[in-house]
Amino acid sequence: MMLVAHSLWLLCAVMAMSVAALSYDTKDLRLSVTSFDGGSRLKKSFASARDLPAEPETLTMEPDDVIKLAFFASLSSGEKATGESLPHQAWVVMDDEDASRTSIWPLQVRGSSSSASWSLRVDRLSPNLKRKMVEAGPNHPFRLTLILASFAKDPQSTIDPLTLPLLDVQFSQSMLSRFESQKVPSARYEAELADGFHPQPFHQHTFQVEPWQTMPPKAVSLGYALIVLAAPWSILLALWRPLFSKTVTLSRSASTLLACVWITEVLAFLHWVSVPVWVVFPAAGATLVAAMLGGRSALSQSWIRTSA
Repeated sequence: MMLVAHSLWLLCAVMAMSVAALSYDTKDLRLSVTSFDGGSRLKKSFASARDLPAEPETLTMEPDDVIKLAFFASLSSGEKATGESLPHQAWVVMDDEDASRTSIWPLQVRGSSSSASWSLRVDRLSPNLKRKMVEAGPNHPFRLTLILASFAKDPQSTIDPLTLPLLDVQFSQSMLSRFESQKVPSARYEAELADGFHPQPFHQHTFQVEPWQTMPPKAVSLGYALIVLAAPWSILLALWRPLFSKTVTLSRSASTLLACVWITEVLAFLHWVSVPVWVVFPAAGATLVAAMLGGRSALSQSWIRTSA
């Protein structure tokens, strides 16, 4: 039993060491340097990161050169780096020997294919990088390095980062003179450099104002609703006031007509409040039919009869 337990412990230790030793690798890495007109100055491909030389090749750059890089991210076990093993961070770094002049370009590793690509035109380097090159002088080597790394959620999922030297580049005196004679940095760039950042204006939303933000208070709305509902009836009752002293006898037809008018007023108020059209219109249609059938004869009758 002790022998079996010891063997299992050794097996677990070996598995843990193999997991901890997992690191990033590359597949089908392609590195090229071409001129702007399509002429090829350097074109190399490597099956994996182990195929790259420890000391990369040195190349003197021309003003119209374009550096291109493409690769597939993988693991040292040979598997494709996808899902949780996808590199969280990928950069191409250009720095010199003492790392006092460093520029970084972030890369996006596509999750579906674990691939990434990058290109750089020498004549479109940042003003800050050109200034560093002028300070370094001619034939000062700058190394391009690919870095892949990720954040582990637990010790078992740790993947060692990859630091892969790609190419050493240097610049001639004529090219540095061209960089130095280019346009002086703008006042905006100098201000950004002095402040450390460029303050952005405060973003204010321009969305449409919601209706509830501009509507009057509920008490005011209720007051106007009562006025709209009561005003027509007040005028009608005021016109009927001289006739109240007389005996009023309403026939069935007249009562039906007045009831339909009152129902129409109520339906109009309900629609104004919240009732939808497809509920109000059928009810209003039924009221109109009732008024036409039951109250038609009331229009030709005398509603008011004076008692003897």
